[in-house]
Amino acid sequence: MNNSKIRVSLVADPRLLHELKCQGNLLNQLLHATHAGYPVDPKRVEAVIEVLQALYGREIGRG
Repeated sequence: MNNSKIRVSLVADPRLLHELKCQGNLLNQLLHATHAGYPVDPKRVEAVIEVLQALYGREIGRG
């Protein structure tokens, strides 16, 4: 998508995978609430996405 190379890890930290799954679940719930019409401030959604992107970028950079 951004012309960068993709690295695949053959070994993954189970704790990291569990945390990633939890974060994905919470993000999914947030988006379901938004689509269902619950009052969710778009700025909060953007803030959550920005934080997750920063965390993922930091973790990917450590590999």
